[in-house]
Amino acid sequence: MLTKPLYCINGRFLTRQITGVDRYAREIVRELDSLLNNGEAILLLPEDQEPIDWEVTDNIVLRKYGRHSGHAWEQIDLARYIYKHKLLGINLCNTAPIFNPGVVCIHDMAVRANEVNYSRKFLLWYRFLYSQLTRRAKKILTVSAFSKSEIEKFYPQARGKIVVAPNAWQHVNKVEEAPEILEKYRLTKGGYWFAMSSLAPNKNLRWLVETALLNPDEIVVIAGGVNSKIFGDHDIPTATNVKYLGYVSDGEAKALMGGCKGFLFPTFYEGFGIPPMEAMASGADCVLVSDSPCMHNIYGEAVTYIDPYKPESNIKNRLVGRHDQIEQLLLKYSWLNTATLLLDAMENVRDNYED
Repeated sequence: MLTKPLYCINGRFLTRQITGVDRYAREIVRELDSLLNNGEAILLLPEDQEPIDWEVTDNIVLRKYGRHSGHAWEQIDLARYIYKHKLLGINLCNTAPIFNPGVVCIHDMAVRANEVNYSRKFLLWYRFLYSQLTRRAKKILTVSAFSKSEIEKFYPQARGKIVVAPNAWQHVNKVEEAPEILEKYRLTKGGYWFAMSSLAPNKNLRWLVETALLNPDEIVVIAGGVNSKIFGDHDIPTATNVKYLGYVSDGEAKALMGGCKGFLFPTFYEGFGIPPMEAMASGADCVLVSDSPCMHNIYGEAVTYIDPYKPESNIKNRLVGRHDQIEQLLLKYSWLNTATLLLDAMENVRDNYED
């Protein structure tokens, strides 16, 4: 028997290719489904869009409403539906209706901390959006203590209503490993360093290539949105000991992470940084990450820290396995725990802001 809906989950994340932010929303909603009564929450999508790779949930009801798309759907149709049905909006991917955001998750402050990486139009929109959301939201979720401090630094009005609800790694267990990727690219288990990267400035592709140049006897494998043919346009050097795989499936990424001698993550700025945790869950014992406050906050002693502004001249010296520390770290994070934190925030808002 369906209960009266209390919550409306912004379902835009189901209509696009999965990013880290979308992964967060998908995994939390799956776990939240087991914590709610039947019909207690609506998962809302635009009328003309279908969910991508989504299994029907037991208790959360999928519905469609509104003819707009993108930000327009969010600000007009989603806002209207929430108001019309007197629901609490749940928004897990940085954006939400400005006039009634309800509960919103803001994953990081990259758009404020690294403004040079974004277009003027993008910056103006997000500066305005975040100024409104941090003022109007009843609760704000974010993924780390570091991101909490960053939000409070740029938007002091958010103080007192931020809940840290971190990422996790259990989705990796659902992925079937595809070890044939190693044979395809003539890679041997334990014989290469691996990174997921792109040409986005924050990902620091240059560090990976320059480190490879300084270590000609090492193989560096890079997967993701990278095409070596366009490096000349981005002033990225070339190295014969770097293999660029382009897009890989989740199963291939799992095999590459589990088979590498070390996973590399030299990014400049993160709100959480989930790829190192995915690598750990895939079997990587040696993980190198940027020496930054966020990485220390999340990974503690389970990783080796590198300077993202200085390529490694002898990367073999950084090859340190931390199996025991990694096992302890993984025990700290789960999607179910994070979904429970979200539900606590939702119920707290309902209890304190009832009409």
